Amino acid sequence: MFNKKDFATRKSKSIKVRLDRFDEWKEGADGATVKVGQTVDSYNFATKTGALTAGLGLKKPTLPRKQTENEMFEFDVDATEVRALYPFTTYDNLTETDRYYLFYLDTGNQLCFFDLLGTKSMRRTEVSFNEIPNAAAFKINSDVDTVFFSSPSDKTLGYNNAGPAYYDNIPKFTSGCWHGPYLFMVTVGDTNKLIYSKKRVDIWNYDNVEEVPLPYDIRGGLTKLVSLRDSMYLFRNYGITRLNLYSLKAELSFTNIFESHSYIYPRSISIYGDKIVFLTDEGLFSVEGNAVNKIKMPIEDNIMPANHDCIGVCFNGKYYLACKYDFKDDDKIGEEINGCKNNALIEFDLENKLFEICRGVDISDMTVIQTPKARKLFASVRGEHKAHLGEVAHNGMIFDKPLHKVWKVENLDFGFGGRDKCVTDITIKPGASGKFTIASDVDSQTIDVPLSTRTQRLRTRVFGKTFKILIESDEPCPVISCPELSVKVLL
Repeated sequence: MFNKKDFATRKSKSIKVRLDRFDEWKEGADGATVKVGQTVDSYNFATKTGALTAGLGLKKPTLPRKQTENEMFEFDVDATEVRALYPFTTYDNLTETDRYYLFYLDTGNQLCFFDLLGTKSMRRTEVSFNEIPNAAAFKINSDVDTVFFSSPSDKTLGYNNAGPAYYDNIPKFTSGCWHGPYLFMVTVGDTNKLIYSKKRVDIWNYDNVEEVPLPYDIRGGLTKLVSLRDSMYLFRNYGITRLNLYSLKAELSFTNIFESHSYIYPRSISIYGDKIVFLTDEGLFSVEGNAVNKIKMPIEDNIMPANHDCIGVCFNGKYYLACKYDFKDDDKIGEEINGCKNNALIEFDLENKLFEICRGVDISDMTVIQTPKARKLFASVRGEHKAHLGEVAHNGMIFDKPLHKVWKVENLDFGFGGRDKCVTDITIKPGASGKFTIASDVDSQTIDVPLSTRTQRLRTRVFGKTFKILIESDEPCPVISCPELSVKVLL
């Protein structure tokens, strides 16, 4: 039985415990003893620098005003709700220049767009869709770049510099991409039907289209096409087929390279260099050539099943995943208060395996915006900020609203097993602000840490054998660096 009076009568040893890194996550069974600095839960903090700083968030987007200027222009959409994002680059034959567009859907699925190197003014079309369409870009009418939008319940719409027009001769599609000199599509109504055009699309008809025979496959129908290097990957509900195009005569070969027991989420599929990254209920995977490998993440069990609204995008060497995530607590952060489809945004560095988690944002779509002078990651959200377009940033806020930030470690014995201990004080470097909670199996104390330009030594008196440390902050840009605990260990 624990007795605080023992500390006044028996010998004890004083030790210093320094939290000098925060980016290592505990792995293994719940309840197992952890090392100092191994977190069991962290969100809305950045942890990679050895300090706790502002984590992932969203801000108003900025881009260069013109291609030849360095001045940045902050802009926002004129919308009641941004529902889906479609960035495309097209070539203007008249001016002989590339044009950079961001299309998006407003309430009622009305199509709007920005010319990203123009005036940044939003333009509305008179077109609305019955449901959120898929999109692909290809050429028509003597090589005119056109962006096409297609859904099962809408006519296929094309948009180019001449404006919008419907195309009855172009089939409805769920996915489409160029591979070699041919345009491949998965058509609506039969997810096992893959077709490709043998000539330019301005004379699209059934004499101009070749159907690729794909027999029934237990891995389900086709959901997405991805062209990478010399191969095209046909993603199915539960597997992947690799297609090779051997000549301009379209001699095709197929190799089934992956079969999954779990559903492959089509919106999680994204290209990373020579690889393609995607999510299933069994975790994160990458495909390169014919090899499909599991990407190990210590938090993979927290990514919830049935994640059909998840979105994955590779950007600047990292994989960004908006998803449903189980934080294993009863807290409600941000959009979780009113319920959301995605409650987390995970930034995962695919090279060093470090990651950050943003909690409380419900992302509805996410895409990479690229112009000659900028490359950025944009997102749309549900909930309070649904009328705004966001740029992913490390600002610790959703637009101008600071996020609640948490870092937690538990089951600490400081290397002294079942011995009785007392945490007697915490030394905190300048710049830190927030709340520190030290709890044990028998005791607990919470300390408010005011912002200070001087080192602070805060007295505590928490007894126990194993301890939990909880660091919280509501500041937009806190800097909590190397806090040090003084601990007395009963000998």
